[in-house]
Amino acid sequence: MQRNAGPQGSTGGDTAVYSDPPPLGVAPNAAMAAILAEMERRNGTAAASPSRVEQPQDEPVIAKQTGMKRKCPVNGSQRPRRRQKDDLRALQHDVAQLEARLDAAKQRSPARYHREKEAAAARRERQSEKDLESRKARLRHFAEMQMRASERMRGYFYKCQMQTEDTSTEFGLGFGAAGCCGGERMKYEPILDAPVYRRLEESLAGQYDQLGQIFQDAGLEHEQVDLDDAQVVSGGDQGAFVRFATAKIAPFELEAVSRAMWRGAQKSSVLDSTLTGNTDSTVYLKRECVLRHDPASSEGVAILLRGICRRFVEPHRIVLLWEGTGDWPRDYMRRHPSSVPIRERGYCVIRTFHSGKGRSCVPLSLFQTCVCMTPGLSADIAMDQPEHLQMLADLVIPSYRKILEAREQMLENAILDEMVHQRTASTSRY
Repeated sequence: MQRNAGPQGSTGGDTAVYSDPPPLGVAPNAAMAAILAEMERRNGTAAASPSRVEQPQDEPVIAKQTGMKRKCPVNGSQRPRRRQKDDLRALQHDVAQLEARLDAAKQRSPARYHREKEAAAARRERQSEKDLESRKARLRHFAEMQMRASERMRGYFYKCQMQTEDTSTEFGLGFGAAGCCGGERMKYEPILDAPVYRRLEESLAGQYDQLGQIFQDAGLEHEQVDLDDAQVVSGGDQGAFVRFATAKIAPFELEAVSRAMWRGAQKSSVLDSTLTGNTDSTVYLKRECVLRHDPASSEGVAILLRGICRRFVEPHRIVLLWEGTGDWPRDYMRRHPSSVPIRERGYCVIRTFHSGKGRSCVPLSLFQTCVCMTPGLSADIAMDQPEHLQMLADLVIPSYRKILEAREQMLENAILDEMVHQRTASTSRY
């Protein structure tokens, strides 16, 4: 630092003038203050003059403790903040350089670049074709396995059905009539059939309202899943009869069961459906069944079966009710007085059974069936005698149980056959 001594009149006497900034702790003179004020005014700031700013008492102490240096507001450097468009320009410059390098590489070896590009596309196409062929092979193998399994199951079901149809004791009404009775569908004869169907309709009209009481008497509660009971019931208004009550779970869907049962009933319906009034909920049954006393003999007794079946489709269940009679030939009735019409009333409720294992389990259906059968005894024989009740328990129950078991077997075969047919039809479309 140099001190320049000027004329006393020009600087106000003994005023010291420095060419360098004054040292710390020395206050600027009036001329310096004026220069600073003029610079601040020109810069448009409203900052006060340094001579008027009150310096804190502890500023030298803080500066000494922290090691901070005092900066002059005039000589302080202010770095400009980087703007967003500057970053964008830098990125654009980098992209341009990369594109230029890529173009240069293509110009150096264009054939090699195109060859590599075409080779990569060919590899992707070959891999895609290989994956597609592998998937098609797996699907064909799966379809062939399903077809072979379906054919084996179809042959097994057909064999079981043939064995069931050849059984001589399979006489019954309802859905078993189609399997146990041979021959074609029979025509409707108004003179002979109309009175019988009229009586059956009157008896069937109130059975739906009695369904709850009938199931309660038979021990078929709402959640009953395992029951096989047969007993002789006497003392009622209808006289003595044999009652069969069953409850079982089958691995079939509710809709498949309903279609199979109704299709079996339609196979036993009369030909002239317009005369009888067959609808989607009512079917008039008519079949002729031959009973043979000796299986080796071709002779037998032809029994005419007539009945009515009604279906009630509800949101949570399907109800099937039927009632029918089996008429013996008149010449046979004259030779055997105990051969008057057999009467059968049937009640069947099917609902979806929830096992509680989630949706991944096999669909199940709950069958609850009650069949009431009055055997062929003439009106001259009292049904309330102990020997006759014992005869019903010893002879009728075992024989009719075989009939019901054969009927259930035919129904299961029909359901499985329909399921296999649907599965085969669905796989053949692919």
